[in-house]
Amino acid sequence: EVLAPGDGVRTRAGGSVDLALKNSSSQLTLGPSAEMVLEGAGQGGTRDEARMDLRQGRLGLQLAQGRESRVVLPGLTLEGDGASRLAVRRTASGYLVDAQTGRVTLVRGEARQPLRAGERAVVSGETGEARIESLGPAPLLLGAGDGAEVYHQDMPEVAFGWEKEGEVTVEVATDAEFTKPL
Repeated sequence: EVLAPGDGVRTRAGGSVDLALKNSSSQLTLGPSAEMVLEGAGQGGTRDEARMDLRQGRLGLQLAQGRESRVVLPGLTLEGDGASRLAVRRTASGYLVDAQTGRVTLVRGEARQPLRAGERAVVSGETGEARIESLGPAPLLLGAGDGAEVYHQDMPEVAFGWEKEGEVTVEVATDAEFTKPL
């Protein structure tokens, strides 16, 4: 079903709904007991943009590889330029944004802050910078596809596994820019 600006989606406890941007592999998942109103969505060249009001609950974002993505929420814009997985939760004072893979930029007025996988942004108030903190270690399941980037500070060990046959290449570095490969 195609949503138009002004359409709302509400999920029940224990339910969820998957939303996709037309002609893009970006995915949005509205979690249980959540409510969202679409304000607009569109594309231009290699850029995807979704504008929405997350009124309550959790929104999962899987931003497309090879595309610039922009998700606009009241008081917060998330900009990405590659595959990233984020969890956005509405709170009484703003948002919690957990970066699970990739990296994005948080935009609030004139303030721009990087947010990398393994970090959480605590966003409160109408303006100003968010408070960035490290997430604790957690299992992470990546989907099929090339180019997923995972960042984490002070990770003592990492384990990889895959079920498909064939070769897999994993690049590991000690810095986020991958200038110090292991």
